[in-house]
Amino acid sequence: MQFFEAYPHPIDSDTFPCLLALILNSAESINVLAHQGSVGLFKVLIQKSPTDSNIELAVNELLTLPGLPKARKTGKPDHQTALYSILFMLTPSLSISSLVASIVH
Repeated sequence: MQFFEAYPHPIDSDTFPCLLALILNSAESINVLAHQGSVGLFKVLIQKSPTDSNIELAVNELLTLPGLPKARKTGKPDHQTALYSILFMLTPSLSISSLVASIVH
């Protein structure tokens, strides 16, 4: 996480999905430190690449994971906490709210 905090450039759209996948896998890890680190890294990732397409991708990916509404599966409570914490990192906007509402409806 510290590397990305210190990295002075924005994260490009080609790299974003790769990092997002790693973050979401870490959020579902059995390691508590991995959960906590995934939330912090996601915050940095969104700050470094806040494009609408990246945010939309993140919301879609988040809401399909076990333990969140679209998946209709139950994840473990510690995984759910990490995933909802990641979702909380997104700045509220009309586009995000519309996307979330359409997915959970």
